[in-house]
Amino acid sequence: MRLAGYFPELEDELYGFTTNGFMGDHSPNHADAMMWGISDLFPELCKHSDEKPLVVQPQIRRPSPNSWMRA
Repeated sequence: MRLAGYFPELEDELYGFTTNGFMGDHSPNHADAMMWGISDLFPELCKHSDEKPLVVQPQIRRPSPNSWMRA
C-alpha cells in the first residue's frame, strides 16, 4: 500500500500493529479512519454481518479396495 503524501501520525500508528494487536501508546485514530475510508471506497472487501460464515468441511478420504494402504 502506498500513501499519496506525508502522514507521520498515520505511519506511526500503522507501525504499531502487530500479530498480537495494536501495541502503540495511544488509540489508533488515524489508522481507524483510514480503514473506515477504505471500507467505504471498496465495500466488496468487507464481510457483511448478514452473510453466513463460510464453513469448509474437511474431506474424508476413504481407501479404495485397490489401495496399497488397505486396512
